[in-house]
Amino acid sequence: MANAEHLAILRQGVDAWNAWRREEPSVKPDLSEASLHETDLHRANLSGVDLSRASLQGATLSRANLREASLIGANLRGANLIDAYLDDADLTGAKLWETQRGGWSIKNIICRVAFWDRDGKEPTKYEEGEFERIFAEKPRIVLRYPGGISPIDLLALPLVVERLQAEYPGSALQIRSMQTDVGGASVIITVEDRENRGTEAFAAEVEALRRDLVTIQDRLRNEEKLRLSFEAQCQVLVERVIPTLAAAPKQQVNIGHLTAPMTIEGTIMNKGDTYYVSGQAGAVGPGAHARDNTFQQIQSGTDLPKLAEELGRLRAAMKGEATGTREQDKAIGVVADAEEAATRGDGPAALRYLKSAGEWTLGVAEKIGVALAVEALKRAM
Repeated sequence: MANAEHLAILRQGVDAWNAWRREEPSVKPDLSEASLHETDLHRANLSGVDLSRASLQGATLSRANLREASLIGANLRGANLIDAYLDDADLTGAKLWETQRGGWSIKNIICRVAFWDRDGKEPTKYEEGEFERIFAEKPRIVLRYPGGISPIDLLALPLVVERLQAEYPGSALQIRSMQTDVGGASVIITVEDRENRGTEAFAAEVEALRRDLVTIQDRLRNEEKLRLSFEAQCQVLVERVIPTLAAAPKQQVNIGHLTAPMTIEGTIMNKGDTYYVSGQAGAVGPGAHARDNTFQQIQSGTDLPKLAEELGRLRAAMKGEATGTREQDKAIGVVADAEEAATRGDGPAALRYLKSAGEWTLGVAEKIGVALAVEALKRAM
């Protein structure tokens, strides 16, 4: 049962709670079995707190510190766990239906069983370390382009990643997404540890990679001689092929997930050309060629709200047909993650989740006639 004094402090708001935690660092708060339905706990310091069997349904726990917390049997259905820290926490027996988990950290998390169904009656068991391997997100490096990504940046990025891949063989780099907004553009690169190093050693290498990427990015942006030389070479190539391309219809070029190793050659781009990037391509510009690329592509015309709606219907149908196997439970969770990604407009992430959905998922999708979901599953698989 929750400590009444501790619960009363939390009810005063996150600022009051965090101030109390700083003043009383030796106290281990007890919020077990507390009713915190839809409570705003954004950035709350809940490290080491006993939240076992607490009702956190629909609660906002984004960026909350839940390190070493006990969440045994906690009801987290519909909770927002985006960018939350759950390292060394115990999630055994928690109800996780429709939780939002993008960017969460779950290093060394304990979870022997979890409930992903709406009613919390269908357990999914996990071997030691299995939950973390399935659901942990890889470290991310975010590159910002305040003025938007230029053609030169666009062409150089996969080559830069390939070069750094050779310099850091113990890490696997992937360009996961590229998006534009009012403030410019951003590129997300994920890093995977190939050598199963300790957390500190791997974190140090990720930081070194980030510094190198930013340094190269700045050089490309600031070294005018390099930029002018590159543009001059592109101009010469364009002048050679313009007569043959003049009558060609205009096309939209897509770029998205690129996976090293890759080689881009014969790239032709005029300084005045504009390319609207919304999907995937290994090379951009008239006459461009790309070799040895791996793509996961979602077409720019995909209706993501409709896809999210169809994935919701598919998930419900899968629950109705499931016989309780671990593979089916995992597939239902994957579809839920893809639905969440599509809802927030992240098509590439939706495909990444659907890649591991399996043939059973595709069969159910075809059976209930969700055409867009079927197309996405086939494309991802």
